[in-house]
Amino acid sequence: MRILFRKNTSLVQRILNIVFQTKDIEIERLDTQVDLIKSHDSKSIRPDVLAIDQNKNYYDIEIQRDSKEASSKRCRYYTSILDVEFMKPGMDYEKLPKIYMIFITEKDYYQKGRGLYKIQKGIENHPDLKYEDEVYILYINGQYTGEDELGYLMHDFNCSDYRDMILEEMRESVKKLKTNESEVENMCQIMEELVENGRLQGLNEGIITGRKEGILLGKTEGILLGKIEEKKATAHNLYEMGLDLDKIAKALDSTINQVKEWLSIH
Repeated sequence: MRILFRKNTSLVQRILNIVFQTKDIEIERLDTQVDLIKSHDSKSIRPDVLAIDQNKNYYDIEIQRDSKEASSKRCRYYTSILDVEFMKPGMDYEKLPKIYMIFITEKDYYQKGRGLYKIQKGIENHPDLKYEDEVYILYINGQYTGEDELGYLMHDFNCSDYRDMILEEMRESVKKLKTNESEVENMCQIMEELVENGRLQGLNEGIITGRKEGILLGKTEGILLGKIEEKKATAHNLYEMGLDLDKIAKALDSTINQVKEWLSIH
C-alpha cells in the first residue's frame, strides 16, 4: 500500500480531507519513507507518508498491519524527531508546527468499533481546560465499514481488485499502478538483479549514495545487508511492490518464515 502514495499528492490530499472531514487541506510537499535522523547515536525514523500543507502543518501517516507498531511510545518518538527536523537554531518554540500523527491499523486498535479515535490531552479534574501542544494523534480502524467516506476509504484499503473500489481517487491510483508498464518493467528488473546477485548491494553507515524503489545502493562491495531493521524495511518495500514471499526470501537470503515475521504475517 505504501508505494501507492509515492509522488501521489492528490491521493494523500484526498485521504486527509476525508479523515478531517474538510475540503480545505492542500498538500504542498510530500515524502514517502524518507529517513529522518539528527544524530548518528539516535534511532532514525522513516515515516510512511510525510505531508506538509499550505499552512505548514505536518501530517505523518503510518500504515500498520501489526498493532504493536502503532504504540503511543512510537508516536511520542516520531513526533519528537519531526520537531527536531523542523526546529532550527534560534527559533522560538511557538514557531513549532502542528503535527498530526495518523495511524491506519489493520485491526481496531482500541476495539470499540469506531472508525476514528482522536487522542485528547487534558488537565486532570479540569475538563474545561486544554493542554495545547498542537500534537494531534489519530487512530483509524482498518476494519471500519461505515456508510461514510471513511468507511469507503477503509473498504478500498482492503480491496484487492481496483475495479471494486468505491473512491475514484483510490481506484484510479491503483489502476495506474497496476497497469503502468514502466512500473512493472522496473519492478521486474530490480527483482532480476536481486535474484542474480543473490544479495542486496546497499547500505554502509554514512556512505549512502542513492535510493531506488526501496533498494539502497552504496559504495561498499560485497554483502552489505546492514542491520535487521534495514532487511525488514527492504522486505516491506518488496512486498508492497507485489513480490511474493519466496522471492523476497531469496532476495534477502532469508527464509519465508523470517520474511513473514518481518511483515507481521501469520
